[in-house]
Amino acid sequence: MKKIMNWFGASMMVLLMAGCDIASDIATVYNHGGIKSAPATLSLNVGNIIEKNSFYNYFKYTAREGEKLDLHAVLDFAITASNRMECEQTGDTFIVVYDSGMHQLDWIRTCSANLTVEFPADGRYIIQITYPGNEGYFDADSTMPQGATT
Repeated sequence: MKKIMNWFGASMMVLLMAGCDIASDIATVYNHGGIKSAPATLSLNVGNIIEKNSFYNYFKYTAREGEKLDLHAVLDFAITASNRMECEQTGDTFIVVYDSGMHQLDWIRTCSANLTVEFPADGRYIIQITYPGNEGYFDADSTMPQGATT
């Protein structure tokens, strides 16, 4: 009986330790953004967190000329028709893309949860996610221009 209790106790310890590993893996599933002066590196491998306060939603990305970056936001609350109309009427955008000098690339805009950015030149770009009153995460996927090498 004592042998069974020892085996049971050891098994429970293994399960608890495995549970700790699972919890730490879950904590690393998402990439948190940074601030304007210190943007976080955008991840293509895990979801990137969208905070309600867009002050913390800056991401940097090094792109190649002609590269396409597809962004897809998964938000806690849907973008309503009135949210979209307000965004379009004010000329705002939910995803703002800047060049390395923090000049906004005005022709890259969206009032939806999806955006494809085609980069005009090699370089570092800053992306700010701004969904007022909303939070969630976004995924990013890159497509290199035909014939380009990494």
